Amino acid sequence: MTILNALPINFTSAGITTAIPVEPALVADSYVLVPDVSTPTMLGNIIITFTGTPAPGTRIIIGITPVILGANTFTIDGVSIPAWVALSGGNAYLFYADGGWSFDFYVNQGANGKLSGAVLIDGTVSVDKLESGTDGQIVAYNSANLPKKLTVAGALTAAASGATLVFSIAAGIITNAMINASAAIAWSKMATLTASKVVVTSIGGVITTANQLSAALGGLAADFSAATGFTVWTAGSASAGALTDVRHLDNISFVTAQQGLYSVYFPFACTVTNINIRVTSVVAGTDDGSLTIANNAGTVMTGSSLTAGVLTVAASAAFGTGYSSTLTTNNTFTAGQTMKITSSKTTSGGVVSADITFTRTGLV
Repeated sequence: MTILNALPINFTSAGITTAIPVEPALVADSYVLVPDVSTPTMLGNIIITFTGTPAPGTRIIIGITPVILGANTFTIDGVSIPAWVALSGGNAYLFYADGGWSFDFYVNQGANGKLSGAVLIDGTVSVDKLESGTDGQIVAYNSANLPKKLTVAGALTAAASGATLVFSIAAGIITNAMINASAAIAWSKMATLTASKVVVTSIGGVITTANQLSAALGGLAADFSAATGFTVWTAGSASAGALTDVRHLDNISFVTAQQGLYSVYFPFACTVTNINIRVTSVVAGTDDGSLTIANNAGTVMTGSSLTAGVLTVAASAAFGTGYSSTLTTNNTFTAGQTMKITSSKTTSGGVVSADITFTRTGLV
């Protein structure tokens, strides 16, 4: 409601403190606050007081032009004017009686496109009556303590799904620095890899899998799961196969005083496969010499040139004469066992040596 012939009270956004004289007689019965710009944002307070004691029944109208108070105050004779009233504008009607002023307000509802929530009944305004926004926006208060529509940014995205606002972590946004050092992420959360593979890093430092661990990383770079034997390295490449070697035994004698048990000790598991005999001193005539070949328990072996475990050395066999036989049964040994060779001959004389070929089946 416009006040006609009102006396202006001019002010700036810096604020104003002014007193309206009401005794002995009113200068005017109506005033209007006039800012230097339209709807200013106040940097100071608006304070209106009265000087003197008015006559009972005195009436004054003060026109309020819209201002934004922010953190400042607006008082008339010590009575606070709400910020929404100051923003809407209107008239303050003052009536003096019984030694004090009574107040009544006319507020310009909808002025400057604003409608105070104070005139609305709580719980009656539908959300549909609010202005439109963008999918995923949320309403929050800004630094001026005013509600604003804000768009979610950074590590999260948001989108409405029916009556629910769904937050999601944006793709490619999580970095190592974002993960707590004590997070202790369980392996079950990791992506599934191919079974029965080794985990390595590629040239680019990316975790990947390989069928075998390379030699440079301490592996064999080959699949030996079906191989038998020992690993051999050749120019940085590994291969697996049997490890075969020979044990030599000298001075197996057919001299009567030296006939008997000769032993070959194996500190590792192995299988003996062949025996070669060489005459190193002429065998006496008349009768053959016998070499009984047995395992650790004394059980005789079988072989291509053995008869009941016996390899025969002919009577009068000259120096350098050789005999050999494969060994096919009762020929396995565990670590710490001995192979037994027993010499015997009726007529004393002769000495032989033995080369026993074996294949290792264990490291110990």
